[in-house]
Amino acid sequence: MNRRITFIASSGILLLLLVLAGCGNRRDTSTLPASLLGHWITDDGYTHYYFDSAEMAMVDHGDRMDLDYVILQVDEPANSMRISVSVPERGGHEKLLEFSAGRDSLLETIAIGAFTVGTEWIYVDSLRRPAAPGNSAGGTATE
Repeated sequence: MNRRITFIASSGILLLLLVLAGCGNRRDTSTLPASLLGHWITDDGYTHYYFDSAEMAMVDHGDRMDLDYVILQVDEPANSMRISVSVPERGGHEKLLEFSAGRDSLLETIAIGAFTVGTEWIYVDSLRRPAAPGNSAGGTATE
């Protein structure tokens, strides 16, 4: 009888710890700007984006480019936002980001002259900086 009570109590404590551990890793998706933060990858797997509050890094086929971005417009009901991305001393462009309902993927649309290009991104993790040079894009990074 004592073994059964000990087992039930231990199981309950273990279950509680697992639930609490899962709650600690929740991503903030309460706003679109908060949802953008972290590490994203394009659906083809070649380009990684890392967003911090005002800076982003793009790692494309292993080549890293650091960029600044500014949020131009947020439309929470439509789950979309427009940002301006700039490369120091090289100019920039605007991106329309249309998030999925769960905010775990998005469609990026860029207008280039008369053409528009759309790319799907998938949320990966909370990392806000890419790995150090020489590591893979998805390797150890910082939050």
